[in-house]
Amino acid sequence: MTWSITYLLTEFKPAVVKKLCLNESIARNLYSVAGEVDLLFAKDVGEFWNQVEGSAEVELDIDELKPPTVIAAEDFNGLLKMPPRDFRSYLKGLAQFGTQPVCLYCHETWAGVTEYENAWVFVDGKEYLYFFDSEAEDSAIYRNENSVWVQIETNKTVLQLMLEYLGFEAPDKDFPPHTREFDWANHRVQCSEIGKSNSDA
Repeated sequence: MTWSITYLLTEFKPAVVKKLCLNESIARNLYSVAGEVDLLFAKDVGEFWNQVEGSAEVELDIDELKPPTVIAAEDFNGLLKMPPRDFRSYLKGLAQFGTQPVCLYCHETWAGVTEYENAWVFVDGKEYLYFFDSEAEDSAIYRNENSVWVQIETNKTVLQLMLEYLGFEAPDKDFPPHTREFDWANHRVQCSEIGKSNSDA
């Protein structure tokens, strides 16, 4: 059985929520999770990221993406969920607008085994890609900065490394949206209410 997710994640701030709500596809899939840092996320963005317009004024750091030298190109293509360039520029522009980290998390499993897991992080004008090599015996994690790969020595998962940028700590299996108990309806962000609260302020 396949389990697949693509999340846009960032800190919950009214101005950022309002901007995300301008995109109808994102607005229909917007949720929040309370914690030491209130987390805002849009789920299933991989289903509509081709419909999100980017910004021509935003320059991306990672251009020609080649696999780490230890990974064959054909294996790398199967282990990476590659978002469109326009969507990446949209996320980087959002990070610059909100002056806060914005992340994209992509994860798919088959019968409980990870097929791919990677995360894009846009912070302080930079773009980083975290990549999990599920084919490696030691299950290696790599980080790409300016199209240069570096293997990371860590016991953490890609999800945990990404969440650190947002100040949100959670054991991998206890990340609220990944639990059966997570009440999606109760965590939905109502864009119409955000608009009212901003206009009343």
